[in-house]
Amino acid sequence: MTDSLLSTLKPRQLEAIKHTQAPQLILAGAGTGKTTTITSKIAYMVEKENIDPSQILALTFSKEAARNMREKDEKLLQGKKVIVKTFHSFCAELIRDHAENAKFPAISRYSRIETELKGGIVEPCVP
Repeated sequence: MTDSLLSTLKPRQLEAIKHTQAPQLILAGAGTGKTTTITSKIAYMVEKENIDPSQILALTFSKEAARNMREKDEKLLQGKKVIVKTFHSFCAELIRDHAENAKFPAISRYSRIETELKGGIVEPCVP
């Protein structure tokens, strides 16, 4: 990330980018520059704060937003990988990976339901 990118940002975006010592929620309306702010913040954290990209988790709501953010991050970071997921996929992975520790007895049922949902079984039920 170059300083030229930082110079194109609004003061509130720059403030959000430089807030790196604690978790942060960026909440704003459509088209306000959230993705630009978050991807620039990730690049700033990696390049200026020397944070390992594999230790960064970015969560969003839609698959499209996650894909868009992942692509922008990889471009800004010249191919370095950052973990970008939807809230749903992150939580589903967390449940699958730690079900035994959490003593979830029916995790195989959960996995089957998730697979069926992906297959469109619920679709006919939606008006």
